[in-house]
Amino acid sequence: MFAALCVLLAAAGHIHASGQPLPWWAPALALPATGGATWFLTGRERGVPVVLSATVVAQLALHQAFSLTTAASGAHGPAHAGHPDPASAGPGMALAHLAAALASGLWLAHGERAVFRIARAAGAWLLAPLRLLRRAPFTARRRCPAGIPRARRWRPRAALRIVTTRGPPAGSAVL
Repeated sequence: MFAALCVLLAAAGHIHASGQPLPWWAPALALPATGGATWFLTGRERGVPVVLSATVVAQLALHQAFSLTTAASGAHGPAHAGHPDPASAGPGMALAHLAAALASGLWLAHGERAVFRIARAAGAWLLAPLRLLRRAPFTARRRCPAGIPRARRWRPRAALRIVTTRGPPAGSAVL
């Protein structure tokens, strides 16, 4: 999901900012490359900073890759006019990639948090009956060691005195 969203947003933003279409093979090659790189982040829940950092790095890498493929295909749009190096396309395209990174990063981070919450809740709900089976059906009585005299052994006693403190205070509350 991460790779598809990053590549789709990067390609759409790049096409919009440059005014030129990308070669068909550029997003096709970027998708498995981005998916392979993000495979290392899977396995446990990551926080918002990690997901945002990963999307910013991915968008910057995709910007570089798409700029180079646009230049290699010979297409020069208004964003590349007057710039011999397609990587220096100006602040507009970099800001578009940064906006895509922030939007997709926040969306993915909150989606990840929701998925892990649902997984934890479902796991707790499914494992609750098994916890009942693990518990002993009855508790054994604790026996006091033989060396302690019976008078010193702890026993639950009924309350000897009960103090009732319900009701209004005695006397007047206002002078």
